[in-house]
Amino acid sequence: MDKLNLSLNRKVILTFQDKDGNLASSAFRIVGIFKTINGPYDDSNVFVAIQDLDALANTG
Repeated sequence: MDKLNLSLNRKVILTFQDKDGNLASSAFRIVGIFKTINGPYDDSNVFVAIQDLDALANTG
């Protein structure tokens, strides 16, 4: 989180492709921060409620 200057209760915008290959993005509020012993894993993963992603990616 230090690399991105993020902290609890701040918002982050995530951008990805939906099922048709179109760009989709949305702002998500940070409600928790986890840290494992695997730094590269921590640097490249976020967890989002599946129902939120389904609605954004047109898969629901």
